Amino acid sequence: NLYVCDESTHTVRVFSSKFDRLFAFTGVPLHYPWGICISNDRVFVTEHYIAAISVFTLEGNRISTCSFNHTKSPKSNLSFPSGIAVGEDGDIYICDESNHRIFVLTHDEYRFYEFARSSLKSPRDIKLHQDNVIVLDLFDELKKSVYADKMVLRVYSKKEELLKLIRLEHLSLIGFFDVTPNSNYVIGSFNCIRFVSKKGEV
Repeated sequence: NLYVCDESTHTVRVFSSKFDRLFAFTGVPLHYPWGICISNDRVFVTEHYIAAISVFTLEGNRISTCSFNHTKSPKSNLSFPSGIAVGEDGDIYICDESNHRIFVLTHDEYRFYEFARSSLKSPRDIKLHQDNVIVLDLFDELKKSVYADKMVLRVYSKKEELLKLIRLEHLSLIGFFDVTPNSNYVIGSFNCIRFVSKKGEV
């Protein structure tokens, strides 16, 4: 099934592989759900404007919500979390958009660390693929509008080494991306889906 964040109605909608609408998450409304990923039959969702992460069952039942706003440690505060990914080890990678970093919550749930803070501008989405961390980021930090055309994919090793930078200047209104098994990219851009090769060719 396909799980989609519906920001305007504050819920997650679920579709079949044929794009038939199946159901929407009910119960306590989400606050501007933005990023979503599935790991070990759990659905992880970022709530953009309240800096929270919620976890659900595949059926849409809320398991837990953790707020990262006004915590005791300023470094553990999130500011407009967007994309989210979960590693095989259970570590949770969160695009901390306004703090210009990837916030990694370790699987023991009591420790965190910052990833690639020195090189990120405004990370929007993230995927983990073949031991790499791939981030959709704003290329020009002076253009922080979601309508800015200058977006890039930054490919890092787990040791934070920047391996590749793919410019997406020819695409606009990019909201998300995914990675295919052969390491090409699927880009959600301007009400359509575009396929981009690992070399950056549309």
